[in-house]
Amino acid sequence: MKKLSVMVLLLSFMGVLFAQKNVTVDEAKALIKKEKKLIVVDVRTPREFEAFHLDNAIMIDYYSPTFKQDLAKLSKKQPILLYCRTGRRSGEALQMMKEMGYTKVYNMLGGITQWK
Repeated sequence: MKKLSVMVLLLSFMGVLFAQKNVTVDEAKALIKKEKKLIVVDVRTPREFEAFHLDNAIMIDYYSPTFKQDLAKLSKKQPILLYCRTGRRSGEALQMMKEMGYTKVYNMLGGITQWK
């Protein structure tokens, strides 16, 4: 029984260390407030970004030929919140970042459309 408790605790701790998941807009807002070192990444086009974007967001255009290389420049030590218009592009970016070894990445479901 003690081994089981230790295992559950360990898995819970790993869930915090390796958070790669989809989050709701409300969860994203909570992350922005809680995580002081959070990197907010808008993967929409420059035109979409100029029209409206979250405060302190950086833009990395999903359609850019250097998209993956640009993502790779982000710190693997800091938590990252990804968003786009609806969550599709940022969801694909989340998968890419998982494959690249990022451990604290969140995709905002519904994207900026849901945020508004």
